[in-house]
Amino acid sequence: MRFYRNLFILAALLAALIATYIYIPKQDDENASGNTKVVKSIDKDGMMEVELKNQHGRIVLVKDDGQWRMSEPENHKLDRLSIESFIDQLSGIEAEGIVEDNATDLEKYGLKDPESQIAVKTLDGISTEFMLGNETPIDGGYYLKTSDSNTVYKIGSSSAGEFLKSPDEFKERGSTDKDSDKSTGE
Repeated sequence: MRFYRNLFILAALLAALIATYIYIPKQDDENASGNTKVVKSIDKDGMMEVELKNQHGRIVLVKDDGQWRMSEPENHKLDRLSIESFIDQLSGIEAEGIVEDNATDLEKYGLKDPESQIAVKTLDGISTEFMLGNETPIDGGYYLKTSDSNTVYKIGSSSAGEFLKSPDEFKERGSTDKDSDKSTGE
């Protein structure tokens, strides 16, 4: 009898753990999908130039014949997966929420003189600039705004990481400056 009672208790605990495991991820997915908003959608096939300015200096990526190459700070072979991931992120930066519509005091967000900026130029001549501000005081996010609006967004630290990349993070693994004549990622 004692064996069956213990077995029943263990089965009840297992059922509770399974229910918790199933319920919590669904709840997190609902919260995540309900709160995100694409800051600006840019057709990645239409992107022709991306300029990144941050603490590492200035990086310019240019698309020639459908392939990305780095023209500044130096011309070297690029890691195709790193570039594709970077361009995918830029085509639809997701915000966790809007901090302030029509912000007038950009300095409090670190956006008056941002330390990191990404300018994207497209085939149709449109240029969009994203400015990364300070880290938010809670939740590890960052402030972001675009050049065509004074709306301040909060983005996650993984999206903000795209703004903080160095030239080395785009280089093909094992490439050297001698590879400069092979600048595409193929």
